[in-house]
Amino acid sequence: MKNVILLYLKTFVIFIGFLGFFYLLIEFVNSGVFGLQQSSFERLVRWALGLTLLFVTSHLLVLKFMGISIFSGVHLGVFQKVRLKTSKSLKQISEILLTHLDSGYLSFNEEKSEIAILYEKSWKSWGEKVIIKKCGQNKVDSEIEILSQPSFKLTVVDYGKNYQNVKQISHTISSLS
Repeated sequence: MKNVILLYLKTFVIFIGFLGFFYLLIEFVNSGVFGLQQSSFERLVRWALGLTLLFVTSHLLVLKFMGISIFSGVHLGVFQKVRLKTSKSLKQISEILLTHLDSGYLSFNEEKSEIAILYEKSWKSWGEKVIIKKCGQNKVDSEIEILSQPSFKLTVVDYGKNYQNVKQISHTISSLS
């Protein structure tokens, strides 16, 4: 419950900042050009509160629809990470993903020893970046880490898109390993 309240507060603060900028800009234009009375700050708070309730509640409903019943910080956040044991090399994993992923731009960087997948914008998000890298030095049965994060750094809710990315990629790798 604490994590859900923190998500609502974080989103509210971002909306206050975002809407506050436009609010001040409009007030400056209205009072300077047209000589209109200034509207109250309460209107800004109402808008931010309404948008926060709309966005976060719809985010929670989508997560619940995806089967997440415990809203911990791990599932509520937009940065999703999972570790997975595999006997495959990163080169083999990149080849598997290249043939089985239906969208996204995959690149394998041998120097950094990581795979990067970039997803374009959709109605759910501003795009995502997925990074897959080895965790240990062990060549046999080593762990890989799959991290999915939004492309736009101020993203607060992603409607489960990064969770879905991590789940899909880990399922693809584990089923074909």
